[in-house]
Amino acid sequence: MNDTPRIVTVTLHTAVDRVLEVDGLTVGAHAKARVIARTPAGKGVNVSLALARLGCGSVATGFVGHDQDAAFNEHLRAAGPGRAVDQLLTVRGPTRENITLLDTAAGTDTHLRTQGYTVTERDITRLTAKLGLLAAGHSVILFSGSLPPGMDADQLRALVGIANGRGARVVLDLDGEALRAVVGPGLGIAAQPAWLVKPNLEELAEASGGGALEDEGAIRAAADRIAECVTWVAVTRGVEGAWLVGREGGAWSAQARTEGLDIVNTVGCGDSFLAGLVEGLTRGLKPDEALRRATAAATANACSAEAAAFRLDAVERAAERVRLTPLG
Repeated sequence: MNDTPRIVTVTLHTAVDRVLEVDGLTVGAHAKARVIARTPAGKGVNVSLALARLGCGSVATGFVGHDQDAAFNEHLRAAGPGRAVDQLLTVRGPTRENITLLDTAAGTDTHLRTQGYTVTERDITRLTAKLGLLAAGHSVILFSGSLPPGMDADQLRALVGIANGRGARVVLDLDGEALRAVVGPGLGIAAQPAWLVKPNLEELAEASGGGALEDEGAIRAAADRIAECVTWVAVTRGVEGAWLVGREGGAWSAQARTEGLDIVNTVGCGDSFLAGLVEGLTRGLKPDEALRRATAAATANACSAEAAAFRLDAVERAAERVRLTPLG
């Protein structure tokens, strides 16, 4: 029997990330812009790309607008050296665009988002059938990002239930509202709705039902509440690093030394972190070493101009900069 799990990333709300550079942005005026990047993306897509960079194969599914299907397929195929297999389902309407305007004169960046496609009941039925096939056997199913227009929390919980029912290990990297729909307090939907949950601080606060998490004690308490119904909780904390908290014991913090590094990009760092953590845990690394791998992947991503486009040797060098500390 092959003990290597099939890793499946599910991006319900894919996006095209477009970055434009402007030398002096004035609202209401005309300006010349230079295209820096126009990249097929979405959190789960980025995780598949990062997994490929780590030499780990995956299947990328979810939804994509019909006109952008070919661009996503080409982008995933080019990831290497691992293989990212495109099984995204096309839907009517465009894939949303996330537009970043970089003003070189002012040193600012402005973010604009379009809405994109609306999924139908038929689209969700197609994805349900797809997940039923992909989740069978020895699989890890990773749900990422936000819900698209046309999809609600009950439908998300049903998809997670399909994966759980087929025996897959479920990973959740959802925005706060969607995450709370699956692991929030008082739901009583399943004894263990997920194997791994990866919120940032804002998402953790929303999912745990509390207000802002203003100190480390509050962060740990919120993580422990989520850990009551999942195996692992990984909390990403930006420049403060990340925590990994286990339901059955074991908790660590990780932080990379960044002095001397050329940090050029924060987009995709959380997705690269998650790819490194899942890759490490599924190939049998100890949890603290998987956390080191994850933090190194996020650091390597931060030194790369494009999301999830780092080199494997950069991850290995970054791992030497990661300090692990047990949490009491």
